[in-house]
Amino acid sequence: MNDGGKYIFTFLDKDEDGLFKDMAEHADVVEFWPSHREDTRFNKPFKKLLMNHRIAKWGGWMFYNIHRYPFRKDVTYSLIIPTSSIGKLSVGYLRKLKKRHPNVRLFALVTDSMHADSPHMVYVRQKLLSDVWDAVLTYDKCDAKEYGFHWFGYCYYSFHGVGRGSQKSDLYYVGYDKGNRREKVESVYGYLKDRGVKCRFDVVGHRTKHDMEESRIKYRNRKISYWQVLECVQGANCILEVLQEGQEAQSIRYFEAVVYNKKLLTTNRHLSELPFYDGRYMKYFEKPEDIDPAWVKEEEKIDYGYRNEFSPLHLIDYIKENF
Repeated sequence: MNDGGKYIFTFLDKDEDGLFKDMAEHADVVEFWPSHREDTRFNKPFKKLLMNHRIAKWGGWMFYNIHRYPFRKDVTYSLIIPTSSIGKLSVGYLRKLKKRHPNVRLFALVTDSMHADSPHMVYVRQKLLSDVWDAVLTYDKCDAKEYGFHWFGYCYYSFHGVGRGSQKSDLYYVGYDKGNRREKVESVYGYLKDRGVKCRFDVVGHRTKHDMEESRIKYRNRKISYWQVLECVQGANCILEVLQEGQEAQSIRYFEAVVYNKKLLTTNRHLSELPFYDGRYMKYFEKPEDIDPAWVKEEEKIDYGYRNEFSPLHLIDYIKENF
């Protein structure tokens, strides 16, 4: 076996430019290999149908791609598989993969809180408890303690460059209408809007006509691209983070605030425990009345001193040091 072995990040093709972009751009450290066959003009209609979470366990195997990697017998392979891919893979398939290639180690990467109301986690939670994994890695310290997972720290975000920040606002919020946070999001919006704060809230969710008439927020039926989100993040003075019910760990909004030097307004009660915490620019709140509208609007020169510490490339160092 080669010392150190080879590290492969196997994720869905659509994730290549997302949070783990660094993985796909540094072939010298870790190789990118799609967990599922990429779209072609011929397979796209069938793939969309058979890769649906509800039926993937019966027909999705046709698009499994990990076993197509050119494994060698004299190399130890560490495969890092995020939950977005795990939801569309069967445990049986992974067992067969390890049986055929005993030199392959499997690391599950949990990219959501186990208690979050994320649709794909319904199809992932039980799989994470399987003994097929050499280790289950999570960014959520509380989940690590509760389920016996391994907490890998904060290496969870790829820097996407500085954009124009053309979508200007005092406060920006983006998220799905899930996790029992609708009431808080709407109350914050109304409270600050009434006090002269320029708010931009991109909330994705289906609402009834009656709900739409009652709400002051314009809901979206479709999610917006992450590049659009970044334009809004970089054009905002402050970012709003509202955690889902039961979630204890920070969301991507925290990482964006640090990386792009923005103020952060959050419901995360563990805020002061996080790296780069600065009480001047990061505030915890429980109810809208806790928020100072003047602070949200005041523009200040912020520098958290971030130097790429969140890059997921550090995840490889964690695996090398601990496994």
